[in-house]
Amino acid sequence: MPLAPPTDGSFDTFQQGFDAWQAHALAEGYVIKKSNSSDKRDGQYTRHIIRCRAGPLTKAPRATHRKTSTASQGCRFEASAKLYNGADAWAFQVKHPHHTHLPSFTTPTHRKQQMTPEVIRMILNGLDNSMPRRLIYRTIKSCNPDLILTPDDISNFISRRLRKETAVSLSNQMHVPLPTQEEEAEADSSS
Repeated sequence: MPLAPPTDGSFDTFQQGFDAWQAHALAEGYVIKKSNSSDKRDGQYTRHIIRCRAGPLTKAPRATHRKTSTASQGCRFEASAKLYNGADAWAFQVKHPHHTHLPSFTTPTHRKQQMTPEVIRMILNGLDNSMPRRLIYRTIKSCNPDLILTPDDISNFISRRLRKETAVSLSNQMHVPLPTQEEEAEADSSS
């Protein structure tokens, strides 16, 4: 069955359960996201709704005239994760297991997984040799024809790398503290 839902289960932490379900979803050809959080207790949410990234369509505001595009396709897959009173484990349960779209292995999340250390090394070698981005992409594709990375993925990686190097050199000149690894990880996860 294509796009099989993950199995219900319990996990020690929400993140552990979400990561396990995300790994299953990626293998099946879809991506999940945390949609709504509620029922706060002691400063921590105790209930999360999990939906497919191609989830429900939202209505555009009536005053908008510009054309917008979205990854939403009206997928009805929905699950929940709950931390019950007195329980030390999160219960993950699928509410609506069916998807309304075909599997896709070319989403940005899938492509990001293909940025392996070998590919990163090839990109950095190309940068060190002052190769244009197009030539770096062609070199990577000739060595790994099965990769689903796009030229934009390579270009975006190079741009992020150059911005980081520029920030390091500027902070060394101005003695401004750089963000910690935790702050960078938080910024990457929010984008």
